[in-house]
Amino acid sequence: MSPAAPRARGGGRVSSRGAAAAREMSAHNRRGDWAAALQIFATATAALGNRTHNAAVYVEAIRAHGALGRPARALDTFQTLQASSLPPSLIGYTAAIRACATATHWPVALSLLQDARDEGIEPDTVALNAALAACERGGQSDEALLLLSEMEASPSAPPDRISYNTAIAACSRCGEWRTALRLLGEMAERDARDEGLSPNTVSTNCALAACEAGGAWRDALALLDEAAAPDAISFHTAIAACRRAGGRPAARAALRLLSRMRAAHVRPSLIGYTTVMNALSAAGYVRPALLVFRALCADHDPDERAVHTALRACDGAGRRADGLALLAELAESGAAGEKLARRFRPLWDAKAAAAHKAPAAAAAVAGGSGRGRGRTRGGSGRGSAAPPQWRRRSRRSRKGPPPEHEAARGE
Repeated sequence: MSPAAPRARGGGRVSSRGAAAAREMSAHNRRGDWAAALQIFATATAALGNRTHNAAVYVEAIRAHGALGRPARALDTFQTLQASSLPPSLIGYTAAIRACATATHWPVALSLLQDARDEGIEPDTVALNAALAACERGGQSDEALLLLSEMEASPSAPPDRISYNTAIAACSRCGEWRTALRLLGEMAERDARDEGLSPNTVSTNCALAACEAGGAWRDALALLDEAAAPDAISFHTAIAACRRAGGRPAARAALRLLSRMRAAHVRPSLIGYTTVMNALSAAGYVRPALLVFRALCADHDPDERAVHTALRACDGAGRRADGLALLAELAESGAAGEKLARRFRPLWDAKAAAAHKAPAAAAAVAGGSGRGRGRTRGGSGRGSAAPPQWRRRSRRSRKGPPPEHEAARGE
């Protein structure tokens, strides 16, 4: 039996303690207890310094900082790992790229990807997906599409469903709905070739969000009809696309989507109901908007935004009696409704009082101005509002006002 190879003094104990710390940190990260993982990291580095002999300790710390939204701290930890005697690894680069996948640090994420390649480390699909997420959160659709093209041409890091979904989401963030629909079509084509890239509900929802951002409500409806299993997010996004587009056809489509949701036993959210009400009231459909509000009250406790939307629809159409009835129903619906009714009733009464005074004030102004014209022109004081050129013409002939004035009155 050959003698054991000599070891550096304390090296075995240090390596063992580093591996144990890494396992404990990983367990905390999986549970979402990132602060506890970082506390273990601080204890381990204080005791062992850079002699942990385990890169996993740093990787887990980078992941915890990234999950807590601390990209700068994650970069500091990654630089400490690079300065150690431990060799660089794809896992470390991937953790650092994912930690920098934010709206402000996306250039750093792409720089890290290039650094890995310069080190001779070829990124895999997971690392490239982390870089795609950085492009999406930074609103960089061109960079995302470039990365996706590289993956499509790579035999070692081909795109998966996450890659396409992230690229579609990047296009959605930038309002490029046509490109998003094209990518969704490419997924379906690759699935037809048995490449396992069939669009799922997340894919559909990302493309619907792109249509909503671009106001392409008809394309959103067509996409929803083709979806295999639309969920509440799918319906709500299509409703938001109709609301953003505006107009009566889009408002009617939003109302139909609400009916489809209820028929499919998909519960509309409070925001979904309010969005449909906004679409209907903006298009002049006051009565349907109030019916939607009553359906909302049967399904949810209304909030201030919903009540304000319903009252604004009544006010815009001059249907103040409907607004009073709505507040009365709300006051009888329970404690929450009574509180909202007390909150909005004084505002509604003030609007009604102002609307009642406006016609009387306008009539008084019109009457006073008419009497003033009659006196200043030396007339009989009857306050005739006829333009002076008409009166001069009527003295010369009895043929009435000029045709252009008659056309103006006809309009």
